[in-house]
Amino acid sequence: MTKKHRLIDDPLFVSSLDRTKTTPREAIHIVPPALKATSVDIDTLSLSTSSMYRARKTVRRSLAQTQKELFVPTMPLIAHFDSKLLPDNDGRTEELVDRMPIVVSGLNTEKLLAIPKLPVSTGELMGNAVVQTLQDWKGVPDWLAGLCFDTTSANTGINTGAITVIQRAFDKRLLLLACRHHILEIISAAVFDWMAKGIYCLKIYMFREQVKLNQQELQALRRICLFTITIYVKAWFTAPSSCDAPYNDLCLLQSLELFAGVDSEVANIAVKKMRGHLWYLSEDLIGLALFSDNVWDSEKAAMVDAFKKPKMQHDLRRVDSKTIAAFQTKTLSDFVTDRSLNLFTAMRIDPAFLTGHPSTWLECPDYISAKQKITSLRVINDCAERAVKLATDFNNILTHDESQRQLVFQIVEHHRQLMALPLKKNYKAD
Repeated sequence: MTKKHRLIDDPLFVSSLDRTKTTPREAIHIVPPALKATSVDIDTLSLSTSSMYRARKTVRRSLAQTQKELFVPTMPLIAHFDSKLLPDNDGRTEELVDRMPIVVSGLNTEKLLAIPKLPVSTGELMGNAVVQTLQDWKGVPDWLAGLCFDTTSANTGINTGAITVIQRAFDKRLLLLACRHHILEIISAAVFDWMAKGIYCLKIYMFREQVKLNQQELQALRRICLFTITIYVKAWFTAPSSCDAPYNDLCLLQSLELFAGVDSEVANIAVKKMRGHLWYLSEDLIGLALFSDNVWDSEKAAMVDAFKKPKMQHDLRRVDSKTIAAFQTKTLSDFVTDRSLNLFTAMRIDPAFLTGHPSTWLECPDYISAKQKITSLRVINDCAERAVKLATDFNNILTHDESQRQLVFQIVEHHRQLMALPLKKNYKAD
């Protein structure tokens, strides 16, 4: 008697079905005819809706566990998290729950850990969910260097904010990397009412000869377009650079103060919002500018000298804007203290290269290695947003079982990394 082959036990086959959202019933309508068309004797294969359903559950568990065991961090990691209200997937209710993707990133690394569901998005619940998830992955807590998050009150609350809860749970000082795009969206929303308005205004202004606009409308368009082009566009497109983050923020603040001479109302609104988000000029993160190509060597030397200054009396984790009347006369070294060396501790960087003059750093192996680590820091929360999209796409399909749902998230992410493009060469035997 010929033993039947178990196509349904193949990990690549199962993960392909999950990624394409193909149910067992749909697969039976597709796979046997395809095999028959290629002269495969389907009688030698174990294929049925029920067997495929059972096998997929088993393969998901096995494949997800394998991927978890293979994830062995050896470099500093940043934990990203975000949330979105989605329909509950238990099949019994239409209530909404918060899905909270938790992702870690590092040098050449991005890994989805889990997308748990929460009854509500309070800072304490979110923080505890992140802590539990990180502790569930071997090695991750040891290599955890910081957090990347949107600057909502649930995340940044002093007492029960998510980042506060996470910081308390780990016996080390974490880097707090507020999403730079989210900060700019807050500024844009305050100035324009909503972010996309600036883009629409640019389009309208370009075709203003074809649209009937009165002088008041035309003047309003000019104000928005002028701010968008001269201030906002540069800030948005340079936001992802971790090395330039402190430099860019200081330049943005100085540019906004100067913009008051052009449009004081818009400038004052933007400055007020930006002053509430001075994360990257903080003692902990100002050291990122040491690795920027836009900062002069003389300023880097001044920053190194400033490491001798005593730390601020109050540990606020971001600059208190009330202590600064204007930013025009400020330099990066003004924000440096001995607490700024925490960046080197968190990222496991040897600070020995600081003894040399900045003009020699590019030839120093320690500096080159350190810059690779700093450049790998993701200061925008895009990877969490991609995981939100994954959660949205796979929230209510294939299964109503929550444990299987978590496995589906892992399997789909793995398959997307394994098979970025549907090319035949990707499926050739090794």
